[in-house]
Amino acid sequence: MKEYGKTVSSTIPIVLSNFIKKEKYRHKDITIMLVSFGVKLSWKAKIYRILK
Repeated sequence: MKEYGKTVSSTIPIVLSNFIKKEKYRHKDITIMLVSFGVKLSWKAKIYRILK
């Protein structure tokens, strides 16, 4: 909140961008699971695999 304010649906891309910029995954295989919930019963889940 301090750096970006309320981001609503842009939160996931911002988090991924910050993670990539920090390059903490550089020498590792990683798996990321993204889950989001919307109004009523809408939801979405995705698993990404990033290989070194």
